[in-house]
Amino acid sequence: MKERLTWFWENADFDTVFNYVSYLDPVEIFFNPNIIVPVLVVLSLMMYQKTTDLGQKLFMYIPTLVYFFVTATVLKNDSISSPGPFAMAFVGFLIVMIWFIWTKMLRD
Repeated sequence: MKERLTWFWENADFDTVFNYVSYLDPVEIFFNPNIIVPVLVVLSLMMYQKTTDLGQKLFMYIPTLVYFFVTATVLKNDSISSPGPFAMAFVGFLIVMIWFIWTKMLRD
């Protein structure tokens, strides 16, 4: 797994990520133990009363951090002036700004 992440970090550009996502099989993703086990753990954390808050935070933060990792990798290996990487960076910027507005300004 470490070798695959290292290869992804060093070589993945927008075209590689786009081709990988476009050929994904939903059934293969759903039955992948690397996906289904963390999802079940997070869902079970959300069901138990004392760990509901932790489960909800993990449910929000894990996909966001995965998106930021993929975006950082694409921006590292590709030009931001291309439309795809620019859109990914713009969406990441919007996520950060919306999170900042929600947590710092609207929380009260």
